[in-house]
Amino acid sequence: MEVTVRALWIDDKGISELDVAPDWESHSSITWDAFELTDTHDGWTDDVGLFRPDPLIATFPDGRKVALPILVLGRDGEHTIDATMTLAELGGMVTLDRNPATH
Repeated sequence: MEVTVRALWIDDKGISELDVAPDWESHSSITWDAFELTDTHDGWTDDVGLFRPDPLIATFPDGRKVALPILVLGRDGEHTIDATMTLAELGGMVTLDRNPATH
């Protein structure tokens, strides 16, 4: 049985839940950059996403702007664990800007 962790995914379709392998990053073609989302959750974003033409941007309550896609995982020290927040909790803390170039 393959071990997975619960993750939340934000992309142009919205927010969804998925399961990822603990070593998900090593299987990805995207260069990921981590940021602290909460005390117990990290967000992972495309490292060059802000430089792509017409990026879709997520804005968080602290004003931080992050390019999509974003993968949200739980954190316990240096270990990745299941995300424990709900889709609604994450949705309440992020605003998607589909036209960032116009601002």
